[in-house]
Amino acid sequence: MRKIIIILGLFFLTGSCRALDFPLMRLTKDGHSILLIGSMHIGIMDPSRTKEINALLKETGSICMEDDAGDIPGAQRVAQAVFGNPPGQRLRDRLGDALYDQSKNQLQWYLAKGGAIDDISPYAVASLLTMNMPAMRDFTLRLTPQQSLDAAIRSAAVAHGQQLLTIESSDAVPAAFARLTEDEWRYYVAGTLKILHCPECAASYSENMIHAYDATTDAEAAQRRAQQAMASDPRLLAIFEKLFYGERNIAMVNNIEHDALAHQKCSVVAIGAGHLGGPLGVVARLRERGVKVEKLTSVDEAQRGHD
Repeated sequence: MRKIIIILGLFFLTGSCRALDFPLMRLTKDGHSILLIGSMHIGIMDPSRTKEINALLKETGSICMEDDAGDIPGAQRVAQAVFGNPPGQRLRDRLGDALYDQSKNQLQWYLAKGGAIDDISPYAVASLLTMNMPAMRDFTLRLTPQQSLDAAIRSAAVAHGQQLLTIESSDAVPAAFARLTEDEWRYYVAGTLKILHCPECAASYSENMIHAYDATTDAEAAQRRAQQAMASDPRLLAIFEKLFYGERNIAMVNNIEHDALAHQKCSVVAIGAGHLGGPLGVVARLRERGVKVEKLTSVDEAQRGHD
């Protein structure tokens, strides 16, 4: 029986019976096959759809996910890098008076609820600014980790007694955030404000970011939607991709090829769907290294790889 490694780039499950509508691929190199599924770390997933994940993972072995939910120190480092500031610095220091005041003026709804921005990061402020768009705020507030495909995979692993491992270092996100210069961070906030002040740009941003969470078998969809959301500002998009893709995608490809494929560390690898698509995405980079990528559409088709 051939060992199958499943790489899950998490997306929503909507489908019926054993049909799937998140990215699912079989990767093959040097006689070893693996399956790649597209995933999300937060979501609005119908609990009844977990049966597809349970069926898909029932016959697999260890599962490598993007992060380790049990690594509390690692999660704290990530949270500090994403939402906090370096020691001795506050938001006004990093943005400058004018940009700080512009941001604060746009976040009166947040401040009125008791929120404070002085000690949060430029990234956190930019994220709050996107919630000035009513559609984005309503949608974002509905997303939870508990209803994500990540959660469904972890639940299935527990149910089947499978070991959960990681495919990315807990230091990867802090390192990516540290690579941005202070000028890039200021532009990230300024660029988000520019989108807010352009009704057409804001409408496109909201529509594309919301649809990035659509249930689909298209591995390119999440990354393509992010590109379209920020198409009005190429520099903002470049910073976004540097933060979330870039070096992280390269490291994931290295680990997938070495740990999962060559050394069969795990039979399932779960990474965010946004990492999959585009010319610098995980799928394209794996193909460049001679990995065969075959698109699959059902649990039955995936399980035939065991035969």
